[in-house]
Amino acid sequence: MPVRALIVEDDPNLRLLWDSVLTDDGFRTVCVNSVLAAEQAMASRIFEVIVMDMKLEDGDAMELTRSVGERQPEAKVLIVTGSSLYPKRELQEISSNVFAVLRKPVDVELLSSTCKRMIQQDQGAS
Repeated sequence: MPVRALIVEDDPNLRLLWDSVLTDDGFRTVCVNSVLAAEQAMASRIFEVIVMDMKLEDGDAMELTRSVGERQPEAKVLIVTGSSLYPKRELQEISSNVFAVLRKPVDVELLSSTCKRMIQQDQGAS
């Protein structure tokens, strides 16, 4: 059964690229461009992996990560940011769902391998 991934990115080119990478890796993806759209997607589906940009037009990953923790506590979150202001440790204090933080420009191979590790960690715990 394919792993379900939610991609939250407001840049259409990055959203398309990340979708392509994860789809090629066998993930079943849903792509959205805002916090509101991500909230709506999480209300109707369960995701194992959530890849999100730190800054979105209608909010940021910090508030969305809190929501993930409440709505989908089993989901693993990968935050992608161009800022060095938020280290992984600080973001994990907001939510234990944060698995990794990658800096932009993110290498697609690193994005792919990180998402695969997120799933392998879950499968290893089962």
